[in-house]
Amino acid sequence: FAARNVALREAQGEVLFFTDSDCQPDDNWIKAGLEAISQLGPHGRLAGEVEIFPKGKDWTGPELYDLVTYLRQEEYAADGWCATANLITRRAVFDLAGPFDDELSGTGDSEWGTRANALGSEIVYCPTAPIRHPARASFGELKKKIRRMAGGHHQEELRGRFPMRGLFGHLYILAPDQLKRTMAFPGLSDRQRMTILWITMRLNLVWFAEMVRVRHLAGNPNRTEPGSAGAKG
Repeated sequence: FAARNVALREAQGEVLFFTDSDCQPDDNWIKAGLEAISQLGPHGRLAGEVEIFPKGKDWTGPELYDLVTYLRQEEYAADGWCATANLITRRAVFDLAGPFDDELSGTGDSEWGTRANALGSEIVYCPTAPIRHPARASFGELKKKIRRMAGGHHQEELRGRFPMRGLFGHLYILAPDQLKRTMAFPGLSDRQRMTILWITMRLNLVWFAEMVRVRHLAGNPNRTEPGSAGAKG
């Protein structure tokens, strides 16, 4: 999020478009985003649709996990934030809420979005301004993301945004929401669902191990995540 803050300082426009360097914006992304945000107030934000696609012809297990689990912009917008892989916002929102917290290792988009929402910045899901995002194709890529998110979660526990759980409160095999989402996701075979749940179990153990590391072994949160980029505006 440090890179996004640098881009924020450089961008000149009243409306800012955020995405990642590995994303593919729709040809009408800018036009559709400007049209949609013009319908909102002076502190409006748009959660643009993110379409996840596989790197090859067929979906791998990790890619299916990524498809089912992440970048659910409509759901995020209902909670007052969105992933910055497709965030369209008026600059005035940053004047209101301040920049991204670049000290967080993995929850900067949700932290900033929640902060802006609490200050009265409305956010609306926008399916007409999509970008395409490549799915993470390997377990190793997912593992990096989970470690980064766990570190960010712990940082925010310490700040009081999330309630501080006992360590074993972070040990779970299949989170109920993920189980429900996987079983309800359309178009998957039974084999694919079982593959996603198996990956979920493994990644939940990665999350627990990372929480042990940052909480009890004084480890620094993992801040590495490819694909970050700044803003256009």
